[in-house]
Amino acid sequence: MRFFAGITTKPLVGATLGGMGQWLFVNTLVLPVILPLVLLTHAPAASAQAATASTVPVVLLPTTFHNVPADAVESGARDASLGEPALARLIALARAHSPARAQAEARISNARRSFSGGDIEQRMHAAELARLDLQLSEELAHAWFDARTAGAKLDIARVLDALGAQGLLLINQRLAAGLATQADLERMNEAAIKARALNVRATQERAAANARIAALTGENAGEPASASAPVPASALAPADAAYAIRAALPVALLERPEVRAARVRLEARDASPQELAAFYREAVLKALEETETAYAAAVSARAQRTAAAELAATAARQHTAVLAQVEAGRLGRVQHIEAQIVMQDARLRAVEADNSYAKALATLERNLGK
Repeated sequence: MRFFAGITTKPLVGATLGGMGQWLFVNTLVLPVILPLVLLTHAPAASAQAATASTVPVVLLPTTFHNVPADAVESGARDASLGEPALARLIALARAHSPARAQAEARISNARRSFSGGDIEQRMHAAELARLDLQLSEELAHAWFDARTAGAKLDIARVLDALGAQGLLLINQRLAAGLATQADLERMNEAAIKARALNVRATQERAAANARIAALTGENAGEPASASAPVPASALAPADAAYAIRAALPVALLERPEVRAARVRLEARDASPQELAAFYREAVLKALEETETAYAAAVSARAQRTAAAELAATAARQHTAVLAQVEAGRLGRVQHIEAQIVMQDARLRAVEADNSYAKALATLERNLGK
């Protein structure tokens, strides 16, 4: 009986010992390997992003931009249209019409439906979409300001052409009477030639600007509402609140679309860590350089605009003084026409300087990422 009992209990003991051995094997060898993999698989995405954020290369930025003026206005994000409602409408049309922007939106939509790497791809395409928006705003603003300035130039050219015709008529009469010289005639003839050349040039500039607006918006934009109207006196005044340079901190460049895209690439790991780190630093430093250049251009354009406005104001005062002398009978009509020509030339320089400053501000806004 004991023999048979021993035979009966041996399989039970063997199974028990075998089970204990398997349990010990799993706990001592298998679980230490499997458990971290399970925890890593189920870890939230925020943990992965936090780990990536800790590996973002540190790029030292200055505390302030070197070229920002001391009187720059502290403000938040500024509308890309710089206060022009008609321009804001055209920018909205351009964004709806742009094929490149439509492709970027489609890529974002496809990334949302992706099961692998969708979040990274989506943020990469979102950064590209933001870059396209800034580029469209800048290009359309430049075309808008060029069209508006060309319209003002056409007005000036028409005035100069009429003044030149009157001056030539008067000087020919005075020349026949022996009261003028050939030099007077040549000087007035030169003014007439410049007026005709300005008319041709302004016409071409306006056509080119309107063609650019039409290409960006997908419709026949025509002339801006203020293109054919004279530039108001306020537009020739020194820099005012509507045209102020906006202050910003260099750290804001880290949110520029190009820098954001470079930061997302660190998560994508589509190249070596050293290459991705160098790419990120290059994006940050390039953004800093471009913004410093934009600030310098805006400050220079503002100085030229202020100087041109002062010269225009001086020419206007001189014209008023000459007109008083003409009405008093001390000067002739030829001197009055010459004073008007000088005033229109000064106004032309002021209009061109105003255009350069407005375009510089649009470029600065794009570099600031707004």
